[in-house]
Order: sequence, then structure tokens, then C-alpha cells
Amino acid sequence: ASGTYSNTTSVETQEGFITKISSSGSLLWFYSVKGLDPLNASSYESILYVKEGPASDGYPVYGCGIVYVNAQNGYNRFVVKLNSTTGEQLWFQHFEDPTPGLWGAWMMMDFQPSGDLVLSGFVNGAINMNIGEFKSGGNPDSCYLSISRILDSALRSTSGPTVSDVINYHDLTSGYKSGIAIRGLSDGWVIVT
Repeated sequence: ASGTYSNTTSVETQEGFITKISSSGSLLWFYSVKGLDPLNASSYESILYVKEGPASDGYPVYGCGIVYVNAQNGYNRFVVKLNSTTGEQLWFQHFEDPTPGLWGAWMMMDFQPSGDLVLSGFVNGAINMNIGEFKSGGNPDSCYLSISRILDSALRSTSGPTVSDVINYHDLTSGYKSGIAIRGLSDGWVIVT
């Protein structure tokens, strides 16, 4: 299971989480994304999709979504890799968009036969994206399609992928577009809806 929860204090926060539950319904572990800005008590993190990694990498658990970094860097896309047995975080990486002024989220991911991870989501054309812009279904106003690929070798690294390991494509033409679903195909192409 994955999702978000809000705390009950007077500080506005929302933390993304992943839980592993046994076939009998027992909680095996709980993982929570923590705020990245220690100077800002208000934070927002949301895990939007979870996927089991390949057997050749020990079946890790991957999560992707959106995380508030800080006032300067805003909301970034992120991916996290967890040990599937213990829930221990193996690495967590967030990525600023290479296009200045675009903030975004990864909403879905899939593995290609090569082991590369492909992710789809959106980038927002607004300089200051407001989480209040999200509509039902998790899509913001004025957004553009974003597709990314993270190389298999970077996923297996103990420190996780770097910016140079991520290949991005954005459709910045006018109109409302968001990559809600993605599938990696055996020929190396992807299908996005």
C-alpha cells in the first residue's frame, strides 16, 4: 500500500508512505518520506506509485511521486528504492527539472526488459506551483507531459541515480497533458496515456 497522510499538529504537513502487509494482513514494515527542508516545518510529500523491482536486483520496492524541497527549488519529482524485506531506504533521489521554472511529479513507472526504469508524470508551467492546483485524479492545472528514463546501472548503484543518469522528454506544446500511465515495451519503446 502507498499514499499520503497528514499529521494532527498545527503545522501543515503531508508525508508519503509505503507499507508492506503480509498475506494474513499483518503489518511487516512502514516507510515514510520525510521533509527535505529542515528550515520549513510545513512540508508536502506524496508517493504516487509503487512497483516491485526485478528479480536480478533482489526484488526491491520502488516508489515515485512529488516532494517539496525548499522555497528556492519548489516541488521536485522523486524516486526511492527500499529493501523489500525490511523496508529500509536504500537510496532516495529527487530531481529538479532541467528546464528552469518547471516543477513536477512522477505519477507512474514501469521497467523495460533492459532493466531501465521509465517514469511518466507532469511538469507544471507555472513558476510557483501551488499544491492547491491539484484536481481530482492528481492532475494540476496547466501541466505538460513528462517522460523520464533512469538507466539500470544507476538503479543498482548504492547511492542511486544522478541527474546525468536520467533522460527526460517533455511535451511543452499548449494543452493539458499528464502521463498518468506508462508501460515499457519489449522493443524499447514506451506507451503513455
